[in-house]
Amino acid sequence: CEVIFDHCNIHHIEYWENGGPTDLNNMVPLCSQHHHAAHEGGWKLTLNPETRKLTIDSYFANWYWITD
Repeated sequence: CEVIFDHCNIHHIEYWENGGPTDLNNMVPLCSQHHHAAHEGGWKLTLNPETRKLTIDSYFANWYWITD
């Protein structure tokens, strides 16, 4: 995805309403479309706090991003 950070939503990997912390090791920027997919599209996101490697598993594929 090439949406710039200023146009992204901050997503909690472990949802805030389920007790997920609001800290950088639990948050990633996602564009509106991908943020919706994370909540409604069956995505499972995992963020390695040391490498910032974001792994996304979905019904269709799995891939990863390195977040800055």
